[in-house]
Amino acid sequence: MNVTIGAGVRGSYLICSQPVFRQVCRSLRRPPRRLDASLSSPRLGNSVAPEDPLAGDNFMFDDLGPAEPPTKSQKAQRRNIVEGGYFSRPSDHRSTLTETSSFSTSPLETPYRRRKEENERPSDLLMESVRKSRSCEDTLRLVERHEKIMNHHHLSRTVSHIFDQIMKWDPLSEEQKEDLLRDPRFAKLCTRLIRSSRFINPNDAMEILKLLSVLRAPQDSRIVQTFLHLVKEQINEMSLPGLCYCGFLMKKFPENKVAQAMLIALPIAFEYRMHKEMDPKSLPELRQLLRFCSMFGVRSSVKKEIVDAMRGYFLSSTNLKHFSVQDAAALFILLDQCNALDEKIIDVIADTFERGSVTDMKTFLAKKMLSSIRYCRAKHPADFPANHRICSIEKRLNDSLPTESKDAFDDNCDDVVDDSVHLMDNYRSLEDKKKR
Repeated sequence: MNVTIGAGVRGSYLICSQPVFRQVCRSLRRPPRRLDASLSSPRLGNSVAPEDPLAGDNFMFDDLGPAEPPTKSQKAQRRNIVEGGYFSRPSDHRSTLTETSSFSTSPLETPYRRRKEENERPSDLLMESVRKSRSCEDTLRLVERHEKIMNHHHLSRTVSHIFDQIMKWDPLSEEQKEDLLRDPRFAKLCTRLIRSSRFINPNDAMEILKLLSVLRAPQDSRIVQTFLHLVKEQINEMSLPGLCYCGFLMKKFPENKVAQAMLIALPIAFEYRMHKEMDPKSLPELRQLLRFCSMFGVRSSVKKEIVDAMRGYFLSSTNLKHFSVQDAAALFILLDQCNALDEKIIDVIADTFERGSVTDMKTFLAKKMLSSIRYCRAKHPADFPANHRICSIEKRLNDSLPTESKDAFDDNCDDVVDDSVHLMDNYRSLEDKKKR
């Protein structure tokens, strides 16, 4: 290196630019540092050189690391660049970064804040508009107008709102449901749901499947397959109420292979979760678990554990005024379907019927209760003799029913057990209670 080293920084720049010096620095595995005037030794001279125009942000070796440890502002800036660059969250040291860094902070901060302020306000207004729409036509009109700016929260809320409209507020006929399926605005909603499926949680996915089952959507359609696969992937993460409702929902798709596979896997996941998550002090949850056992082939030991927990609840409860006659009838039907009748629980049911009035019961529930009592007496004559308390309930139900419907059996009476609206409401209430 035929370079004269003077008492300045210009000579150090020439040394650092030589290939030999760069190779030596690479072999030492540390970044080369320029020789400032403040680092001058007696061998190089002690004269102070003027300010180097090459020093600063444009120096070619500054990107290899500063001589001193980086400051907090520099660390924050580098973290923003590494973690997201243009789309990262703005730093808290905005003024410091602007003054000390040669990088412009406007691409890191301004567009993000502008997008955030522009997107939050219309999102709230759109959600309020969806909630306030009182007809299915108004909701579909909102979808047609704002479909491009809807995120997965808006889409899920729209689906829930449409279900409430067509099931609770303004029930649709079968022809109107077919017209809704053929509506191009509903097709747009389904397309957006498929595109946003990776952001939708399993609870919202079951809400979507619930609407599709009510509308009798084709079981081999793309949207049904998409959300069935989404629910299938999350089966191990579901809670007990979620598994119960998922089992009811899968029975609405009897011709789908994914749903049939779920029906096989759900009892296994249910038995695994029940021992860990069952709440013996919650009667609605125990009834829901018993309903699941009546729908699936669960082991008898699992049924016995649920019935024992229910018996303990009734024995420890001092006030059962909230337990109505209709609740008692539905519970007896569930016990009969599970083949898990318990004498203590039957006494509680008989006490409830003695306090209440049979005339307040719905006709189909009374017929279902009467049919269950007759079946139990025929199957277990030794357990239910003529002087048993359940026989008095049978007589009261027989007297309260009209003559033409005493011996008739309505196949649609299963709605008392498997009503989708009430079952999903119970599922929501149990989930909200656990979150609190």
